[in-house]
Amino acid sequence: MFQDKLLIPVKKFRSQAGRFNWPARCVLASARTADALPLKQLSAELKKHAGVSARSLFDAAASATVRIVRDHKIADAEGYKLTVTRDGVEIAASTDAGAYYGVQTLREMVRISGANLPGCDITDSPDFARRGVYHDISRGKVPTLDTIKQLIERLASWKINEFQLYIENVFTFAGHPSIGRGYSPLTPADILQIQDHCKLHHIKFVGSLASFGHMERTLQLKQYRHLAELPGHNDWPGGTTLCPTDPGSIKLVAELYDEFIPLLEADDFNVCGDEPWELGKGRSKRRAEKIGVGQVYLDFMLKIHKLCDKHGKRMNAWADIAIKHPKLLKKWPKDIVLLHWDYWLKCTKIDGWVKQIADAGVPRMLCPGTNGWRTHGTRLHTSIVNVTRLAKTARKYNAEGILNTNWGDRGHRNFLG
Repeated sequence: MFQDKLLIPVKKFRSQAGRFNWPARCVLASARTADALPLKQLSAELKKHAGVSARSLFDAAASATVRIVRDHKIADAEGYKLTVTRDGVEIAASTDAGAYYGVQTLREMVRISGANLPGCDITDSPDFARRGVYHDISRGKVPTLDTIKQLIERLASWKINEFQLYIENVFTFAGHPSIGRGYSPLTPADILQIQDHCKLHHIKFVGSLASFGHMERTLQLKQYRHLAELPGHNDWPGGTTLCPTDPGSIKLVAELYDEFIPLLEADDFNVCGDEPWELGKGRSKRRAEKIGVGQVYLDFMLKIHKLCDKHGKRMNAWADIAIKHPKLLKKWPKDIVLLHWDYWLKCTKIDGWVKQIADAGVPRMLCPGTNGWRTHGTRLHTSIVNVTRLAKTARKYNAEGILNTNWGDRGHRNFLG
């Protein structure tokens, strides 16, 4: 069946009699110039895969081969209806984003069928409000802007609507210039270009910055080593974790946020907070013995939460430490989104962990992985099973969505594919 050939599945596909044969020259029409970009994409696809020359008109009354219309009866803001008859194609959506996604499906149909399309009615809308990809640029080569833009366009064609870049130190901080020096850091202008390109393709660019653990590249510098929880741990001169009981730690985070966050338009901001391996083992050990490691962690995260509030952002954070201390979940503010990750084949404990977060009333996302890290190629079977399992769990526990992670541990040697 034709719908089984679609890489990105659609909700409802109903076959109709007949086929539509593309003329050698055709008109792509919409009343809205907001549809210019997806129509340009479609025109390129038609030229390449069907040998068709297409031009776009922004005229609601024009005679057209492909027409995009706005239909406010389509309730889902990112949904659309696509109809193929013997006479042509119509895409109906209530928003610019819905129209964009309808064109992405049509583009794929052209790649599959070439010069003629099967008659059909398609009704489509997303299962999740947030459909994200998280790409590590901190532990391997930092991609060029052109590469990042190409990735954004590919993800958008798959109806991904959120993009995050994992940044430990690869940003040019004016107040702390040594942090990114020598790592090909992104500049504020780069961040703005990435954000603008995301907006063109209906993707929310959510900022992400290591703020607790995974600070090793900063703490290796002598001027920051005094902020380390346990210097010399994990083969790093300053260890990997900020000392949560040192007032200088939150001061540093605040100064980094003051430069980074104002560049970002999205309401959400990912503070990371994962894997603070030395927590409670060094300078915070006495405090941890008194109130517990989990409470020490939460106390520092609440300070970060105040910084997010200051900048008008909804804090997102990895959930690995929170779920190790389930009795404290009730204390987490209900405007923090916990990002629960699990990258394994079986994921046997995932339901219990996510249920704890849900029962505490804390918003949540599920974060599977591409399983392309620390390998040449990818553990493809593990990845497919992992993503599928976490997507089902996300549906079961009403998660906001999926954030599929592409990490670069120990070098990020793989190509983006």
